[in-house]
Amino acid sequence: MTWTRTKITGATLANMSKSGPAIERANTDWTGTNLSGTDLDLSGLNLSGQNLTDANLSGATLSGANLSGATIRGATLVDVAGLGPALLATTANWTGTDFSGSSPMLPGADLSGKTLKNTNLSGAILPGAIFPWTFKGTNLSGADLRGVDLVFKHAVSVDFSGADLSSSVLTWSVLTDSTLDGADFGGTSLVFANLTGATLHGASLVGANLGSAWGDPAGGSSAVYGSTTCPDATVASPATAQTTCVGHGLNP
Repeated sequence: MTWTRTKITGATLANMSKSGPAIERANTDWTGTNLSGTDLDLSGLNLSGQNLTDANLSGATLSGANLSGATIRGATLVDVAGLGPALLATTANWTGTDFSGSSPMLPGADLSGKTLKNTNLSGAILPGAIFPWTFKGTNLSGADLRGVDLVFKHAVSVDFSGADLSSSVLTWSVLTDSTLDGADFGGTSLVFANLTGATLHGASLVGANLGSAWGDPAGGSSAVYGSTTCPDATVASPATAQTTCVGHGLNP
């Protein structure tokens, strides 16, 4: 079976055999199409300029696919193989797009022009990535964010739980209502960061500098300390007179 420039808007093809239709050329409109469970190999497919709004391509393989100018707003791309730099050529609006389980490989990626509202990038490989000035509701749990620069940026209600933010610069960043539980802030600067409503349960703050950070975030009693500069400029380390930043700018 061959589909050539077929419009499949809203089609449901879930659980189709992976040996199902061969798609010779990209469709013009994939809006709402459900290909979940098909495990289709779409490697090298030309999807340039295509509309994938709210499409579900979970489980597919997109290695080498041409995504230049493709619209992926609200798309479900869970457990998709082969997601890499080609994603950067898609249109700017990634609102609500779900990449969970796909671990897109985007080291050093420039995401500054992308809209990341409620985007799920959990587990993404993003060391040194460049983020937009404002992103809200983004899921970056478990992501590799080593060395990112979020100076002055607004990451509001963002899930950073379990993320690796070591050696990053978050000076003057706005992290209000964000989840920082279990994140690694080793050697990271959080100087003057706004942590109002944020939580730090189980976070590693070894070598982190929280000098003049404000907002009295919760979770300080279970955070891990070691040569940690607290918001009040005191230093917390194990086996010293001050072992915690609780009462020094962090709440329990």
